[in-house]
Amino acid sequence: MATTAHDRDADRALASTVEAPVGADGQLDLVTRLSLRLHGARVPYCHFKSNEAIDRSLAGENDLDLLVDAAGAGRFLEVLSELGFKEGVPGRVRRMPGVAQYYGLDAPTGRLVQVHAHRRLVFGDDMTKNFALDIEDDYIASAVRDPGTLAVASPENELLLFAFRMVAKHCTIDAMLMHQGRLTTSERRELVWLTERADPDRIAAIVESRLPFVGSDLFQACLAAIQPHASPWRKARTAGRLHRTFAAHRRRGRFVDAFLRIERRIGRLVRRVLRGRATKRLAGGGALIAFVGGDGAGKSTAVRTVAGWLSGPFEVRRIHLGKPPPSVTTIAIKGPMYLLRAMGMFRSTLVPAHVLRHGDTYPGISWVLWHVLTARDRYRLYRRATRAVLGGSVVVSDRFPLPELRTMDGAKTDWLAEHPRSGRAARRLVSLERRYYAAFTPPDVLIVLRVDPAVAVQRKLHEEQPGFVRPRSEEIWRVDWSRTPARPVDSGRDLEEVERTLKAIVWDGL
Repeated sequence: MATTAHDRDADRALASTVEAPVGADGQLDLVTRLSLRLHGARVPYCHFKSNEAIDRSLAGENDLDLLVDAAGAGRFLEVLSELGFKEGVPGRVRRMPGVAQYYGLDAPTGRLVQVHAHRRLVFGDDMTKNFALDIEDDYIASAVRDPGTLAVASPENELLLFAFRMVAKHCTIDAMLMHQGRLTTSERRELVWLTERADPDRIAAIVESRLPFVGSDLFQACLAAIQPHASPWRKARTAGRLHRTFAAHRRRGRFVDAFLRIERRIGRLVRRVLRGRATKRLAGGGALIAFVGGDGAGKSTAVRTVAGWLSGPFEVRRIHLGKPPPSVTTIAIKGPMYLLRAMGMFRSTLVPAHVLRHGDTYPGISWVLWHVLTARDRYRLYRRATRAVLGGSVVVSDRFPLPELRTMDGAKTDWLAEHPRSGRAARRLVSLERRYYAAFTPPDVLIVLRVDPAVAVQRKLHEEQPGFVRPRSEEIWRVDWSRTPARPVDSGRDLEEVERTLKAIVWDGL
């Protein structure tokens, strides 16, 4: 039946008024709210596989694999959007037609909930997913529904799909040659769990009515092939039958699929060795997240926490714009200056800009050159970060140049533009520094960590001199951040509370 605009409005109104009760043991608040919204919006869907371990999925420890009927796909996306879910895009090899991946933040725990949304029942080896099982409507219609938790597939439909999935995944010759010919411990446990609950007569009826080209004998052969003591000959023979039977329901030919499976398994192993675990990029584009604060405000801890949290699913890069890596030019010029400074030369480069700004002392062109080289290195690092963001990555920066701050990062030499002792070379360097910092635009998420200067001094008592720590903390403390896009956070609170606040701000800004 077609859904009218009035019905959709009513569904949204109903979903928005439903309050999430306390979930089942271990069930995350976000999962409870998701199930209630889907039920209220009358979205036809079900959690279609791995229901033996659904408690772990409800607790955010596993993905939520949801099969969504085409008739409710629009309402499904509306629900995800209302709950703050973001779409993640895997690499080209891992991308599958009709499958989208979304992530949502469970605010009370700070966990990310991953939803795999499937429009079709596609199965096969993890590398290719070559086959389609066209029983989606029956799969969803027979699901067990409960408004307080997710709808789950019937054990008969799930066992039918499971048997075909495991044969395609573990019983081909290449899988056995590459030591993937046996079910994992969790898969064997799932097989026992489904077998105990599924009604054989109901499975036979599904095969007869919906999959007559398959036949019950192939299903039984698949069950036998995935048993622990099945012979390699039985496995390979059953996998061959499966490929031939689903010839009209596969994406690629048998030998092309075999080649891709082998090539992608090897490629995945190489990528893991060289680059680590595969990650995804944000479908809506990347983001630059910057943390600013005085010494002792917890910037390093915040950067490490947020970067580690997001790097689970997403491609994340960490940078330090306060201490950018030096370029070859910087090393060639500043290197000798460091050495000569130990001999008493270039001592002016040790004097902070905010100290000189209010006096009559002219620091010399070496001081100007020193800060211009720093600005150049920051600009180069910022340029690389911008490219990564435009490519869909998340970049987390420790510090960021801001015009509101004088004691930390940002332009240092601008006050010398009109100084009577500044020559042509000095003025050109001042202009160059201005151009470098003018290229910086506000980050997507700017978080200012504020802490009482006395607390900051105490935190850094054994690392930094109070005369160095206090001015920076006092400057951060005095600025009226309400006039800026920054999100100030009191980092003097309990650490867990601060982390939850940071995650909520970051997630809202992605």
